[in-house]
Amino acid sequence: MDNNIHVALAVYDPKGTYSQHAGVTVTSIFENTKSKVTVHILHDDTLTDLNRERFLNTAKRYGQTIDLINVEEYKNKISDETANVTKHWTIGTLYRLFIPEILTWLDKVIYLDCDIVVNLDIAELWNIDLGDNAIGAVGGDGYEPDSLHERLRWKFNKCQAQFSFNAGVLIMNLKKIRELGNFFTIAVQWLNRHLHTADYTDQDALNSIFKDSVTFIDHKFNYAPKMDQVKNECLSNSIVHFCNILKPWHEFSGTKFEQVYWKAFFKSEWISSCNGGGGG
Repeated sequence: MDNNIHVALAVYDPKGTYSQHAGVTVTSIFENTKSKVTVHILHDDTLTDLNRERFLNTAKRYGQTIDLINVEEYKNKISDETANVTKHWTIGTLYRLFIPEILTWLDKVIYLDCDIVVNLDIAELWNIDLGDNAIGAVGGDGYEPDSLHERLRWKFNKCQAQFSFNAGVLIMNLKKIRELGNFFTIAVQWLNRHLHTADYTDQDALNSIFKDSVTFIDHKFNYAPKMDQVKNECLSNSIVHFCNILKPWHEFSGTKFEQVYWKAFFKSEWISSCNGGGGG
């Protein structure tokens, strides 16, 4: 394995607007990280030539590496076993499940959702020791379901809510994950069995599959407060995840929280899209 930090993102972009947010995530990584980083972007044929060029220009500008991997071949492998899943959720949700199969030369990778701004040196996350666990993630904070539906959902999913994790930021021990077999098939089979209780799709699958093989990491690596919990001082030295509030690109209210996104956006190759071409 080389000395690079390896990060993986998944991009499904039928409207041509989603790449902007992945671009902001990548820009924020390169802005704040001193080490060499390779970002592997799993995409399909919905990635436009213009957005492809923007990703490559981003890497060139920072002297870093972006590896664009077309998963169309894997997408076409999706057969009847995943039909029930894709009826309920976008196919792009499944792309991160291909990571162990696609990045065969890697034993470890950081996975990030694309509604994220990395506001720290990502080497700090990369250097966390998982021991013999398959996953490193933020969670395990004693969450208790407040409704019968939620309590039953976690019970049927065969995992405990108080030890659950958010799958938007993951350190993946790929070597350990591959010991299970074909991870994509395992996860999809789980989803097909739990269609009515997997409210968070593959996040629920990951929580169930790795409930006994997760290392819980500091909350700053997946800082996702609700709007009424935002504290400006928490935004520095953190990975900011816009999963509990209205996305910054959906509504501009001028809060310090969303300004983290726009600061990275204005340093990205997608600045030229702010008149509407890229979803901003």
